[in-house]
Amino acid sequence: MTLLVSLYGAGYTVLLADRRISAGNQPLTDESNKATAITFDDATLAVAFTGLAQFGNFCTADWLLEALLECGPPDFQSVHVLHRLREAANRKFREDRTLKRLSEAERRLAFIFGGFCYDETGSHPVGAILTNFSGFAGPGDLPFKPDEFVLRELQMDAPTRVGFAGAWPSIRPEDVSQLNNMLEQGKPAGAVIEKAVSAIHAAAESSDANNTVGGQINSITIWADRTKPIDTAYHVRESSAISYSPNWALLTSTGTMVAKGGMVFPSDNSGKIATDAPPIAVPKVHRNAPCPCGSRIRYRNCHGKRSYGN
Repeated sequence: MTLLVSLYGAGYTVLLADRRISAGNQPLTDESNKATAITFDDATLAVAFTGLAQFGNFCTADWLLEALLECGPPDFQSVHVLHRLREAANRKFREDRTLKRLSEAERRLAFIFGGFCYDETGSHPVGAILTNFSGFAGPGDLPFKPDEFVLRELQMDAPTRVGFAGAWPSIRPEDVSQLNNMLEQGKPAGAVIEKAVSAIHAAAESSDANNTVGGQINSITIWADRTKPIDTAYHVRESSAISYSPNWALLTSTGTMVAKGGMVFPSDNSGKIATDAPPIAVPKVHRNAPCPCGSRIRYRNCHGKRSYGN
């Protein structure tokens, strides 16, 4: 059960998702991508999912990319695409023989969308939930219909908002309070993301997570200013020689494409990971502490210079 965190701040929306897949509360992998950035004609959204990740030849991340390509035409408008995506999910879960082998509980799946819609009046924060089970973001929040997905728009009745889905009971109340305060104070996206990452890392250690939350995390930042590019980042608890990016989808009248998230690593002459190279991804530490990459340089002058967001 992945932990998702959505953050609506002053001029930005951030979605974070850990990358762990587990079965029976036992981790299977900590590097499974759950997040995708989507560009429509009228909006830019991030989406991540919690629940069923893969079974047999079915992979939720791959199915989502294929379904988005199918659901983009004819208008490439975000609301219409999400409604068509709901219909595609219903068909898949009612007709796919592989998925029918799963129990009702094993078919639970929820997609969380967040970002901005753009029109002649400016940009507007938006969010939506596409799910077939209750309890994804709180006890009894939606009816449980394993073969019928519900699409619900998130009402942005406040300028800032913190949301959780998936393994939400593992989040500490004090972390929720601090994130809310930071958003209300207009803190920059980078600072809020760092706090959210530390909250997920704390949740991963909680007994309430039941080993279902991992320490590797993807974040996607969508800006109210449409001219600013989407920001993505990979966050870790321990240094890693590889950095992973989320998936991408372009669904516009001028072009459509999808791309699976990639991996970046230092390579040797044969194209393999260079074992003697310093790690690419390192955890956040105090700015004056030695950088975890082993450079013996202060963090602020090494990997700490590679900031994301504003």
